[in-house]
Amino acid sequence: MNLKRKEKGIDIRYLLLLFIAAFICTACANPRLTARIALAKTEGKIEIVNRRGKDVSPRENLHLFDGYRMGTDVLSYAWMNLDEERLVKLDQESRIEIEKKRKKLEIVVESGSLFFNIAKPLEEDESLDIRTSSMIVGIRGTCGWVEVFGDEGKLRVYLLEGRVACASGEEKKEVLAGEMAELTASGEITVSKFSVQDIPDFVMEELSGEEEQAMLETLAENGNGSEGGNGENAGENLILNNGKSLVRFAGNDYYWKYTADSVDNEGLFAHFYLKPEAENQMICRHPDGTEEVLFTMAGNGDIYLAGERMYLSSDNGAFSVKMDGSDRIDYGYTRWQGVDRQGKNMIGYGEQKVFSVNTQTGERTELADSSADMYGYEFAGTADNYLYYSSSDTARGELVLYQMNLENPTDIREADRFALPQDLIDIPGNVFAAQLNRLGSTLYYSYGYYAGTGGYFQDGGINYVLQDENRITVESGVLVPKITAEEFLVEEKQGGVNVYYIDDVEGSYIGYWQDTPYSGCMVFDSATKSTQPSGFRLSRPGAVVYLDGAVCREEEHQASYTILIPQELAASYGCREDLETAQSVTLICDVEVIGNDVYYTVEKSSRNPQGDIGWRPGYVRSSSERYKMVIGGNEAEQLFAY
Repeated sequence: MNLKRKEKGIDIRYLLLLFIAAFICTACANPRLTARIALAKTEGKIEIVNRRGKDVSPRENLHLFDGYRMGTDVLSYAWMNLDEERLVKLDQESRIEIEKKRKKLEIVVESGSLFFNIAKPLEEDESLDIRTSSMIVGIRGTCGWVEVFGDEGKLRVYLLEGRVACASGEEKKEVLAGEMAELTASGEITVSKFSVQDIPDFVMEELSGEEEQAMLETLAENGNGSEGGNGENAGENLILNNGKSLVRFAGNDYYWKYTADSVDNEGLFAHFYLKPEAENQMICRHPDGTEEVLFTMAGNGDIYLAGERMYLSSDNGAFSVKMDGSDRIDYGYTRWQGVDRQGKNMIGYGEQKVFSVNTQTGERTELADSSADMYGYEFAGTADNYLYYSSSDTARGELVLYQMNLENPTDIREADRFALPQDLIDIPGNVFAAQLNRLGSTLYYSYGYYAGTGGYFQDGGINYVLQDENRITVESGVLVPKITAEEFLVEEKQGGVNVYYIDDVEGSYIGYWQDTPYSGCMVFDSATKSTQPSGFRLSRPGAVVYLDGAVCREEEHQASYTILIPQELAASYGCREDLETAQSVTLICDVEVIGNDVYYTVEKSSRNPQGDIGWRPGYVRSSSERYKMVIGGNEAEQLFAY
């Protein structure tokens, strides 16, 4: 990614042609300059140069002046603010230039894509234009994105909210929310409707729950279906939180509704397992709060929606059904591991084989066979439409990390092959990749082995894998040679990253909550190659913990927490610190966050010494109550109890 200009001669006739062919959105006159534009935050690798070609270090609240150019690397993004209600976001592998001519602000998109959300309409004396080399779009009070494609630098504009009237020469057309205009270099305008499946991930991430629902309603009103233009199918491919215990699909929330017969009443550390043979109701909760029972059958846990079917699990293994519970297909003793963004390929692992299921045709394809390896595969997770799993090459004393392209599951390759330290070679086959984290073009993963009566993490390390835009590994190595817990967090900083990890720090992830924050951690600075203690109470990124009297979630790529349930509300449920000595315990479990909503279960139990196993304390469940509320709120709606 090189943003510095290459000087070359330009034919004045070419400039005149570009000027004449300019595509103008007449929805806005552009008499004056809008508010300042400043860099709000970045993720991954960002390059900025000023008008003189000098490198500028990205930082929060960096003002972008005339002639500044910015580029993003693979899996890297940049957010810019005009003010608190006007946001612009640059997609990965994109390039822009800022132009300020007198009192006119323009963002020139040289390649890639740019999202804009101008929640507060511009004043009459303000202007913001987004353009390419020969086309221009005036932005006033609207939300959407633009993308540049093809060798000719063609431009497409998609509108989620608002409207624009566009003109090219004598031709004039109006573009409404839910429509896209393809603006060619020759000045031709084509306007058509688009569906939810056309909305890229980098845009979806910026829409709040209310904006998402409003967008779906707009697409439905305009007749924008995912297939065939049927408004009833609007949002067919908009699936949020897929593969979790609660999934949002076209504005509706899907989850299992449990009863007292659904769960074991005795458990360790106040954890109570769901009974795999118990029959439960599958609920569809509509945006207005009404509930619909779709079907009742044996099943629980995570839900995948793909290809007009649900992919579920029960005591007999994995299976799928249509949305009404009919046409059941069993896949044997299998665990679902992931699905691609478009919902075309489900990935499962069973009987030591990795396989895919085409959700359109039902065809099952075997992808990998670990039957020759007595230890099989361990799945580490997904990152940006790739699935990662590992295995130990016991003959060579190496750990192998595989990556699978979920959109093309037969595309499986080695992301890393790592020679294990001697002390881990003595534990052949039991060493796996434990947790992974991707930041920009670099993949980070912890590895180690598990032992003891509870099968807990014992020892390991953290490696890095640098990849190019085609996900080909170009460099890999050891980042942290020794860890004593699998949790770690990677946070971007100037000139490198900070890696937070556990090594001889007081605490344990073993405990009552989903994860227990440590008293502190170590932090490795990749820029200075130094390591020092940190007071940050590390847990697992995305994990829900009890911290300072509130129920919180650790953020990804940030050494910070978001409060989901405030102290006052958590205390009213009976949450407390001294669980080891308390006779009654209240935990918040099964937490799912979708948009601005948080779903959670308040589970109460009492001490049961007769149920102890070794050093692990036993409990008897008293009650479980399922709630929904706005993140950080103080008023929750009870959905059901058991």
